[in-house]
Amino acid sequence: MAKQQIRISILYYDDDLVEYKLDASNGITSSSVSWYGKDDEFRDFASRLISFPQNITEVIHFQAGKKDRFTSSFLQLKVYCHQPNGYSAIEISMDNHKKQPDTNKADFSIFTFPADLNNFGVLLKGWNPKKQFEICWTAEIV
Repeated sequence: MAKQQIRISILYYDDDLVEYKLDASNGITSSSVSWYGKDDEFRDFASRLISFPQNITEVIHFQAGKKDRFTSSFLQLKVYCHQPNGYSAIEISMDNHKKQPDTNKADFSIFTFPADLNNFGVLLKGWNPKKQFEICWTAEIV
């Protein structure tokens, strides 16, 4: 069975701007998107992942860009419990906002355990894009 994973790479870096690329796969569907952000882009999201879930209804988001076409691309990671026992999911939505034949839009989910999401938060929080140009998180399959 294929891996469920998220890989984040640095395509470009200078003092004020970072170009990220996120590749995601749930073992069936995979896609990637790139966007520009700051080197601390994931700080708040990482902190919330580390303590996820505070309760069974908690939902946390990471978003880069907007769904409309006024940004170069769009990425949203929505984390929530999809089962009362705490089994969780990351709903991934991405759109490169390009016209055919270069369009790349995807919506899919990675199903995992809260502890795996906590580990993802630890990985993101400890990541320094200035020193390490790529990280990869693999989720245990639920």
